This record gives sequence, structure tokens and C-alpha cells, in this order.
Amino acid sequence: EKRWHWDHEVHEAEREVFTEQRCPGCEAVTKKYVEGELILRNKIITLVPKQIEALMRNLEEDTRHDNPLNRIVQIRKFKHQWQVSTASVFLARRIGEVLESTYHSKVTYTFLRGEKFVRIVWE
Repeated sequence: EKRWHWDHEVHEAEREVFTEQRCPGCEAVTKKYVEGELILRNKIITLVPKQIEALMRNLEEDTRHDNPLNRIVQIRKFKHQWQVSTASVFLARRIGEVLESTYHSKVTYTFLRGEKFVRIVWE
């Protein structure tokens, strides 16, 4: 089982032995690697945009310690819709599920056959 964690007790001498690497989540954000796309078309985004963004950021923070790819790559905000890109299918699905249950609204999930990608539309 792969698991990333922050080890604050590594001594400086031991740290020099390892080469520096970026975590997979940071690499995905930098290279804009996307496995999930959410299209938010619900009118609620115009009524409480800060609450919606905070909900997504909190989910990202809660899940990224289990898998560093649970990251939001980009949020593009337009007048009547947002486009949210995630580095993992899991985070995209989780955001869709929470939006659906919290706001009692309709969410559509489309998984691309043969690809590790999901498109979610919240209306």
C-alpha cells in the first residue's frame, strides 16, 4: 500500500541521502494533469460562491493526506458556470456527491470508457 506522509523527525544528515522530489499532487497541479472535471451550472454558485469554493477546498484538504493526487488543479469561473479540474477521479466524485447531498440537487456522472477520467455536471 502506497502512503505519503510528512516525517518531521528525519535528521538533517539522513535527509541529505535522499534526492529531492515533488509529491505527485504538486506535479499534477504544475503540469495540469486532470482525471476529473466538474461543470457547476447550478444557480447556487451565484448565490453563495464563497461557500461552494470553501466546500471544495475543505474536501481537497481532507482527502489529500490519503492520496496526494486528491488535488484541485484549477477552478475557472464564468458568469453562469464554473469548471473545476481535479487530479483524481476520487476527488471529483467526492465533490459531486457532497454537492448533491448538501444542496439536494442533480449531479450527472460520465466515466469515459477505457480512460481514467470522469466528467461531472451539477445542475
